[in-house]
Amino acid sequence: PACQPSGEAKKAELRGSVQKETDGDGLYLRSGGKRYHIESQQDLSAMVGKIVTINGSVSENAGKHTVAVESVTEK
Repeated sequence: PACQPSGEAKKAELRGSVQKETDGDGLYLRSGGKRYHIESQQDLSAMVGKIVTINGSVSENAGKHTVAVESVTEK
């Protein structure tokens, strides 16, 4: 089987803390020493500073990680 290209999204479960981007109103998840920009249809601003588990698709582009949120659980 061929290797996945780096731009392809992978299903993942990430646990970490939701943080506010300093250069805008976006949010990111800090998990395992990495930052994952959060793409979500729902407003997650109430979860800033909380530890959550996000299920979704993770992609990497030019060294930046993004997670497209399918579900969020506060734990």
